[in-house]
Amino acid sequence: MRSDICTDSNILILDITDKTRSFSETIQLINIYNKKSLKEDCNKYTVQRNLHQIVSYKNTIICEDLNAYYS
Repeated sequence: MRSDICTDSNILILDITDKTRSFSETIQLINIYNKKSLKEDCNKYTVQRNLHQIVSYKNTIICEDLNAYYS
């Protein structure tokens, strides 16, 4: 887990390294729970608050729980 990249508990970042080839290739997996801020004067969700701060790798997969509600 890469807590050095992002400390938000709603974002989990993992590095997956493939060492089976003659070169090592790392894939970054970013899992986001898009939760509304609990701060009183903040209506931003996790993606709005923190995703822009993460410098992603060349090979990155972003998975997301968007909290899309429907009737």
